[in-house]
Amino acid sequence: MSFLHGVLDNIKGHLGQHKGSLDSALTSLKDTNNNGIAKYRTAIAAVADGVRAYNESVVKSNESVKSVVNTLQGQVGENFKNTVSHILPENGVSGAPTNYSDRDVSRAVDQINDKLQQCQNNAATFVTNLDISNTSRSPHKDRINDLNAKLKDKLESVRRTVAYESGRLGRVKEQEEKVLKATTDKITEALSALQNCVNDRIEKDIKKLLADLRDKVQKILEELKEISKKLREYVMQLQKWIREADIDVEKVMKEVKKIENKAPGILNQMNVEDEAKKLKKKGEEIYCKFKYATTEVKEKVTEALEAVKAMDDELKKDLHGVRSEISNKVEEIKEKIKKLGENFGSDIATSASGNRGKEIVQIVFEKFRDTFGEIKGTTHKPGLEKVEAGVRGYAWEFKEGDTFTKIVQGWLEDNILGKHKLVEKCLKNYVDGKGAAKPTAYNAASEMYEPIRTAFATTLKADANQIIKKAVDAFTTAKVETEDGDITQNIKKVQNVCKQFAQELDNARANEVGDIVQEIERILTEQNKLNKSPANFYRYHLNDAVEAILVALSTTAREAAKTLEQFALTVRPSGTGSIAAKIDAVNKKADDLFNKLKTALGRPPTGGQTENHAQAVDAAIQQDRWWPSN
Repeated sequence: MSFLHGVLDNIKGHLGQHKGSLDSALTSLKDTNNNGIAKYRTAIAAVADGVRAYNESVVKSNESVKSVVNTLQGQVGENFKNTVSHILPENGVSGAPTNYSDRDVSRAVDQINDKLQQCQNNAATFVTNLDISNTSRSPHKDRINDLNAKLKDKLESVRRTVAYESGRLGRVKEQEEKVLKATTDKITEALSALQNCVNDRIEKDIKKLLADLRDKVQKILEELKEISKKLREYVMQLQKWIREADIDVEKVMKEVKKIENKAPGILNQMNVEDEAKKLKKKGEEIYCKFKYATTEVKEKVTEALEAVKAMDDELKKDLHGVRSEISNKVEEIKEKIKKLGENFGSDIATSASGNRGKEIVQIVFEKFRDTFGEIKGTTHKPGLEKVEAGVRGYAWEFKEGDTFTKIVQGWLEDNILGKHKLVEKCLKNYVDGKGAAKPTAYNAASEMYEPIRTAFATTLKADANQIIKKAVDAFTTAKVETEDGDITQNIKKVQNVCKQFAQELDNARANEVGDIVQEIERILTEQNKLNKSPANFYRYHLNDAVEAILVALSTTAREAAKTLEQFALTVRPSGTGSIAAKIDAVNKKADDLFNKLKTALGRPPTGGQTENHAQAVDAAIQQDRWWPSN
C-alpha cells in the first residue's frame, strides 16, 4: 500500500489542475489505522474513484478546449461560405451575368461589412479563449497548459494564425475601401469630364447646324423673293395682254355690229372672215402667253419645293449625325466605366618463402595500401577526403555574401516562387489590376519572378540593411568544439548562418517589405512595365506577397538548419555519435592506417622520417638465410 501511495504521490504534481481528484485516494492509502483486507479494499476503491474522477475531469477539460475550436469551425463552415458567396453573385441562376442597381450594391456592402465584423468578433473570442499568456484572463488557460507540448504548440500556432488573419482581414477591408473610393472618384471625375465634353460637342454641333440652316433658309428666301417678283411681272404682263385683248374684242364687236346693221355681201363676208382670223390669232397669242406664264410659275414653285425638301434632308442628316455622336459618346462612357471597374590473390596461396614470400607480402601490403587509399580518397577522387572536401566546399558557399545570396535566390526559385499558394495569390491579384488602375504591364504572376529575385538579392545585400553580411559573419562566430572534425565544424557553421539569416529576417521584416517593394517597382520602371500613378491602388497586394516571401524565406532557412541537425549532427542510435562525427572519426582512422601502410612499404608519410619496417624485415630474412654457412 505504501508503494501505491508513493507512486500516486509522485505523479500527482504532474497531473495539472485536476490533481485534487486523487487527494481522497492518497488519504485512504496513508491511513494506518485500518489494517488488513478492509484497508486494502477501501484504498483500492478510493484509488479507483480518484482515477475515474481525474479522467472525467480531464475529458471535460479537453472538451472545453475543443469546443472553442469547434465553435470557430462552425462559424466559418459551409453555411457561412454559402451565405457570403450568395452576396451579389456575378451570374444569375440561368448563368447569365446579372445587372445590379445602386440599392443592391449598397445592400451588399452592408452585408459584407456585417459578415466582416462577425468574423472579427469570432476571431477575437477564439484568440482570447486560447490565450495562455501571463496577462490572459482566458477561462481555458489552465486547461490548455495541461495539454501535451505538441498539442499546446499547435493550438498556439492556430491562435496566432487566426489573430494575424483577423488583423489582415481588417487591413484588406481598409485597403479595399480606399480602392472603392478611389474608383468611385475616378468614375465620377470621368463622368463629369465626359458630360462636359458631350455638352460642349452638342452645343458646338447645334450652333453649326443652326448656322448651316440659316444659310440654306436665306438662300430659299432669296429664291422665293425672286419667284414672287417674277410672278408679279407675269401678272402685270397678263393684265396688259387682257387689256389689249379687250380693246381688240371691242373693235371686233364694233365691226360685227356694223355688219349686223348692214346686209352682208361678199365684200363684207370677206371682211368678217379677215377680222375673225385676226381675232383667232390674237386669242392664240394670248393663250400661249398665259400658258407660258403658268408653266414658269409652276417651275419656280417646283424649284422652291425641291430646295425646301433638300434643306429638310440636310437638316435630318445633320440631326442624325448629332444623335450618332451622342450615342457613340455614351457607348465610350459605358466601355470606359466597364474597363475602370474591372479588377522546388591466388599468389598468396603459394609458399611465402624466399624472395617470392617477400613479393607476396609486398603485394598484400600494397593491396591494403591501395584499398585504404581508395577509402581515404582525395579531393579529386571518391573517398572520405572527397566527402570532407565536398562538405567544406558546400559550407564555404555560406561564408561569402555573393555565394550565399545565390543560395537565397535558389530557395526563392525552388521553394517559394510558383509553389507558395499565398505568394501566388497575392502576385496574381497585383498583376490582374483592371483598366486605368492596372499597376503593371505584366499579366501573369510568373513574369514577376525575375524582378522579385533581383530585388531581394539587391535589398538583402544593401549596406543599409546588411542582412546577408550579418548572416555570413555568423560562419566565423559559430561555436564549435576543438575535438570536432572538419565536417562537423563546417555543418555547425552552416547551421549558424541559416539561423542567423532567419533571425535577421524576422527582426527587420517590417522595414524590409517597403524597401523590397520599392526596389521591385524601380526594376519594373527600368523595364517600362510599371504604371506609377495607378500602381498605389493595388500596391498592397505586392506588399502582402513580399511579406509572405520573407516569412517563407525565414522558415526555409530554419528548416535547412533543422534538416542539417537531424541528418548530420543528431546522435543515433543513442550514444553512438552523429553521422558527421562518425565520418570525421573514420576519416582520421583511415588517414592513420594509410600513413602506417606507406611507412610499412618504405614510403614514409610527408612531414618526417620514420623507421622503414619493410627494409628491417628484409634484412632479418637475409641474415637468417646466410647464418648456417657462417
